[in-house]
Amino acid sequence: MKILKIKFKNINSFYQKLYTIDFTQSPLSDTHLFIISGPTGAGKSTLLDVITLALYNRIPRFKKISISEIDSLGSIVNSKAIEEPRCEAYAEVEYEVRSGRYRSCWSIAKNRNGNWNDYQMEIAKLPDETLLDIKSKVDIPKKNAELIGLTYEQFVKSIILAQGSFAEFLKADRFTRAKLLEDLTGTQIYRQLGISAFERSKTAAKQVELKEAEQKGVVLKSTEELETLKAKKELSEHRRSQLEAEVEKWEREAKVSSDIRELEISRTRIQADKQRLLQEEEKFRVEKSRLQDHERVSHLVAPMTRFVEFQKQKLQLEDEFKKTRQNSEHHFVKRSELLRYASELTGLPLKEDELTKVVNEFEHRVVQLELTIGNLKAQAQPLKDSLRHEYARAEYEWVTTLPFQDLRKTFVQLKSKKEQLAALLEAFPTDFKASESLRELDEKILLLAELKKLILDRDRIGAEGKKTKSDLALCTESEVKLVPKLENVRKVIAELTKKIEEYGDKLLYETTKINLEDQRKKLKEGEPCPLCGSTHHPYLHTYINNVSELGQKLKDFKDELAAKQNLEKETLLNLETARKKKVELSDRLTQMRLEYRTIEQQIKALTLQWGGLDEHTVDAIDQQLGQIQKEKANIDRWVASRDQMKLASRLLENVSSLESIDQELARLEGEKQKIYKGKDVRADVKSLLRNWEQVLNAEVENQRQSRLLQEKLKNLETELHTLKSELESALIEKGIESLEVAQRLLLDPKVYEQLKREQDRLQEWAGRLATQETENEKSLAEKIQQRVYPEMVFDEVRDRLTQLKTAFHQTVAELATIENEFQNDAQQRAKFEAIQLELGLLKKESQKWELLAKYIGDAKGNRFSSFAQSLTLKNLIGLANARLQNFSDRYLLDKPKSDSDHLFVLDTYYGNSARSTSTLSGGETFTVSLALALALSDLASRNVKIESLFIDEGFGTLDGEMLESAVTILEKMQDESSKLVGVISHRQEMKERIPVQILVDKAADGTSSIDIRG
Repeated sequence: MKILKIKFKNINSFYQKLYTIDFTQSPLSDTHLFIISGPTGAGKSTLLDVITLALYNRIPRFKKISISEIDSLGSIVNSKAIEEPRCEAYAEVEYEVRSGRYRSCWSIAKNRNGNWNDYQMEIAKLPDETLLDIKSKVDIPKKNAELIGLTYEQFVKSIILAQGSFAEFLKADRFTRAKLLEDLTGTQIYRQLGISAFERSKTAAKQVELKEAEQKGVVLKSTEELETLKAKKELSEHRRSQLEAEVEKWEREAKVSSDIRELEISRTRIQADKQRLLQEEEKFRVEKSRLQDHERVSHLVAPMTRFVEFQKQKLQLEDEFKKTRQNSEHHFVKRSELLRYASELTGLPLKEDELTKVVNEFEHRVVQLELTIGNLKAQAQPLKDSLRHEYARAEYEWVTTLPFQDLRKTFVQLKSKKEQLAALLEAFPTDFKASESLRELDEKILLLAELKKLILDRDRIGAEGKKTKSDLALCTESEVKLVPKLENVRKVIAELTKKIEEYGDKLLYETTKINLEDQRKKLKEGEPCPLCGSTHHPYLHTYINNVSELGQKLKDFKDELAAKQNLEKETLLNLETARKKKVELSDRLTQMRLEYRTIEQQIKALTLQWGGLDEHTVDAIDQQLGQIQKEKANIDRWVASRDQMKLASRLLENVSSLESIDQELARLEGEKQKIYKGKDVRADVKSLLRNWEQVLNAEVENQRQSRLLQEKLKNLETELHTLKSELESALIEKGIESLEVAQRLLLDPKVYEQLKREQDRLQEWAGRLATQETENEKSLAEKIQQRVYPEMVFDEVRDRLTQLKTAFHQTVAELATIENEFQNDAQQRAKFEAIQLELGLLKKESQKWELLAKYIGDAKGNRFSSFAQSLTLKNLIGLANARLQNFSDRYLLDKPKSDSDHLFVLDTYYGNSARSTSTLSGGETFTVSLALALALSDLASRNVKIESLFIDEGFGTLDGEMLESAVTILEKMQDESSKLVGVISHRQEMKERIPVQILVDKAADGTSSIDIRG
């Protein structure tokens, strides 16, 4: 898996700008090793966050990414960007795997209400940009894991290496190392399995214990208790049968006795109802007579009703006819008012027959005046808009001072302005081509500016050359002095070395004499020496002084030699520095001379192009530039005057036109005001004519209604006379004196219906009571025949039945209690058997978990975790040793000894001698920990080829020598591998050794930026 490119915007401290880091483009593509550098807190690790965010929607520093965390904690999205209403953040990574190239994107944005939308993710197949068909965005991290072959946890362990964690790992004790190894390899599952096995075994044993206690709590009846209970049940069942028969017999007797009592009560109630019926019939006697009188004339109800209706119609028609006369008077008044209003409107005396014509002619005249006024205003509007536009965009102050409200004053000022501008335009001929002249002047300015820059560069290089020449002379002088000085020092060193050897031999000779010390102590002055026979023994006097003097001189010579050797090193270093600087200064001086000659040639070429200059100095060029600028300023003033002249002419024309239109408008408005002072003549005329037409139409309709009403009244009176004659003849036959008497006998329909219903109710009630009385007497006789104990009254029968029922219920309750005891015993026996079965299964399950806990379980999971981590550690050490061989053939990692907490290294240079990793130097620790980090990457990505690595942490605590060793190892990795390796560090020494750099800088406002150098 190889990272090709990343893009991001508004992530962490990076604000607004869309940043792109392309590992396929120079300088990043030119090397396999680069550094991500910058001060602490600048945002170096953000580049790694972008990769994991775009691929897995996760970053190492946060367990979960949510909108609430983005808002409350300011994580992921830049804090300044969060304050913006339409903020958006973006992270993208392009990568290459076996199946091809892909681009994965993550983004989040605010909606128009300033609230966060949910994040979005997508994957595209490159280079055709085809989006992969993934239904849900939560499946995109899974798809990336499938394409890459690494989960998020494997990815951060394989590609983003925390080398500092392994430095801690090397020096940890066995328990801390096991915990670190779990965290680094993600194998906490083994500890969890050990704890789970322990807990499951404990839980299974507890379940067995609880189930056994539950089984002991089940109580079962004995065989004797069951036999006694069975006999008691049979006795109760026999008694229940007897009581049940007695209850049924006495319930029948109670039912018959109750029915007789109810029938006797019904007899009394029927007699009372018959008495109430007689009372109500007496009350209804008068109303019954009225009902009979009504029925005598009821067959004449229709004609009599029609007669009354005709009378009402006649009165109504007379009222309507009266209203038509009133309407005629009202219409006359309304016509007079409208005629007077029309005369006032038109200013002419009018008659009714000529009102419409005169008013229409008046309207036409006023409308024509309004149209003319409107057209003039329409003509004036563009002119006014033009003046307002010119005022609003005015580039010249004099335009803003024009009094546009007073057109006459504006006209005068514009005329005066044109005269002033005309005088200014006389500075150049009318056919003067200003743009060409300005272009030529600009070209001259550019040429002079370039010439000035070249002269400044020439003078600067000349000054620098003089200084470099002076520095070169000093270096040559220093070299001349240091060469003989070095020769003298080396000569002195040779002499001192010779003296030290000479005096060393002397001292050695003297010290060998000490071996004869025992013999020398026996010598006496005046007695002969047994070795040489001499009676004089000088050693006794001079030996000690000689040895002491030789030792002191030898020490002085060595001290002086050390001082001279230091002086030799210092002089040699100064000489090499001087010679190196001399070469650098010579090269620089040669380069400066070349640049100086090149600039001189360019200056000559530009001078010829200009046409010749008296002096090649900055002052001379500045003088030429000043003259050109003055000439250009004069042309600019002439161009401005020409543009202002066009503007003044345009404004003067518009103002003149507006003034003419305003005069004509004033005349027409005055003429209109004389004949019409209203606001809307069309509306006034329309309203007047509409009202006039309505009044005329209403009068015509009123006259038509009056004629119809007269005709209806005449016809109605004829019908009334005929109907009255027919009714009076019919009434005389019934013995009714007159129509008025018949009308009094005739009841209101509602009253008639009410009385008729009451009569029918009384008749139906009487029939119903007769039927009830017959049926009740018959039933009473039948019930008396059914009595078994006729001598007992109802209350005595009821009491006897209650006693029997109580005894029966008590017997049933006893049987229920006995049956319940039988059922409880059966349930308890079933429960006992079920518990027995469950207990057997639980014991079997408990034995399985007990056996598993015995081998891998404990309360903290250490047993299984230690076993698993020992296998992982062995595998990791093997992979790490393969990596170590690429760095150095000296060391091999070895597992801890049985009596030690620490890891060991084998030193192959000293016969594979073993020593603890806690004794490693800083550089050795970095080498081994880096090998472990790479081994973890190999372990996490067994089936995936990793071509991009980022090494984070571990460099900040190294001293200069150790850091030098670390960089050497990284460079060796670069040479021996095709991996792209990125190192994250703020150390300046790392930047100096690794030329390709991604520099992350943090500004004063807290925002970060990126600069790629190589």
